Amino acid sequence: MIPVKDNVFNAIILLFYGCLLFTGLSHHELWGDELHSWNIAKGSETLFLLFSNIRYEGHPPFWYICLFAITRFTHALVWLKILQACFAIGTALIIIFKSPFSRVQKVLILCGYYFAFEYAVISRNYMPAIFFACCIAALGKSLSKKNRIIYYALLFLLSNVHLVGLILAVSLHVSFCYENFRSEKRYMAKMLLGFLIFLPSLYFIFPPYDSQLNIAFWKEHWNATQLYLFVTVIVKSFFPFPAFENAHWWNTNFFLDNDTILFRLISLAIFFLILVITIASIRKNKKALVLFLVNISLTCLFSFVFPLNSARYVGFVFIGYLFSAWIACNKSAGVKNYLFLLILFLQIPAGVFAFVKDYQEKFSTAENLKEVWQKEIIKPGSFVVTDYWTLNNLSAYKDTSFYTIELSRDASFLLWNREMNAALGFNYERGLIQVLEKNSRNPFYFFSMKNPEQAALWSNFVKYTPVYFSGPAIERSGEVYLYLIESIE
Repeated sequence: MIPVKDNVFNAIILLFYGCLLFTGLSHHELWGDELHSWNIAKGSETLFLLFSNIRYEGHPPFWYICLFAITRFTHALVWLKILQACFAIGTALIIIFKSPFSRVQKVLILCGYYFAFEYAVISRNYMPAIFFACCIAALGKSLSKKNRIIYYALLFLLSNVHLVGLILAVSLHVSFCYENFRSEKRYMAKMLLGFLIFLPSLYFIFPPYDSQLNIAFWKEHWNATQLYLFVTVIVKSFFPFPAFENAHWWNTNFFLDNDTILFRLISLAIFFLILVITIASIRKNKKALVLFLVNISLTCLFSFVFPLNSARYVGFVFIGYLFSAWIACNKSAGVKNYLFLLILFLQIPAGVFAFVKDYQEKFSTAENLKEVWQKEIIKPGSFVVTDYWTLNNLSAYKDTSFYTIELSRDASFLLWNREMNAALGFNYERGLIQVLEKNSRNPFYFFSMKNPEQAALWSNFVKYTPVYFSGPAIERSGEVYLYLIESIE
């Protein structure tokens, strides 16, 4: 039984984290990727169409099913944040009341970069994966034959949230099989059959033949510098401090983005130091070590093909280490406390910086687009066009379809199929002229992420006039420009 004093302290931590989460979510402006999933769920009329559309996403269906259920009743974007908050609070509850971590460790975990910002404030399909992994970890020593059905159900859910969730699920199951190989050899066949539950998620993760983001695409964009990703993954995951001097600081790293020999050597030193500290902190517990090494190896392996070097992807290496420490703390050997605390402390500066910056500045200014119609900046009855990359912002906040210049048709959400290929190599000068002809040479309004300097390339083909700018944003794709396009003649 947990002492009353611990329960009171745990309740205080939960209240503190709840306030932190509410503050962060209420001040965070939704950006393209958050809106993209919402638009697909909103625009899919049936579950069958939803499953068909997300085949191009490279993601399993869990998050989209949740959004699909919500959008059957409302298109209010606040519900996207409410869903995110439910998983974040649920995860915090398990960590605070069910994990074997000390009071200080719990506070450091929840105040670190991933739990205070990246996976908490940004409404994507990462926190649900951590939630299901926490549920598995909470089973702990009670993982008997009777509740293995619960274990496999949670493993199935974890693997169907995201690719990094699948990697974590495989790592957890490998460590589980390793532990039981010595004590329950006759159950090994049944445990190995457990890997079959990962097949549905693999079906959704591997894109269809007509997807732009297929394996051939990544092979074409692969180069030898990606071999350095192993260093990138470790440094970004365990020491995720952004390049603070950059206005668009999100997804940057102070050490890795300074591309000089000195900083490369520093990054290499940090890489080796972190690798030694993490392994040394859990090395006495073989199950924990297996989980950590499998998770980090699979992440790096996938990174050589798919670009899993963004903060949101590499963060699951840290999450995998966290669950390795959880397992080690459940055993008599435990975890090296001072080394574990050092790893947790490394997360705090980035967590504070990101949380404060997102509070003070606009992560995205896409929501400002609503005032274009409220203030009648666009003349009523005018032809309105958007480029492919701005569609997510418009469709989410205006809640309608828009004529998309690269597709030459109306659309309400994006698919990473052959249409994306057309968008990547699109000739905007020719496209703008074609839209003018479609609109009987009459002027039209054009939403785009291209700034005036980039738009200057159009000047020999069309007359363009900047009409509106949504404002500066932390995330570049959250900055939208509006132009009035006219014929030169």
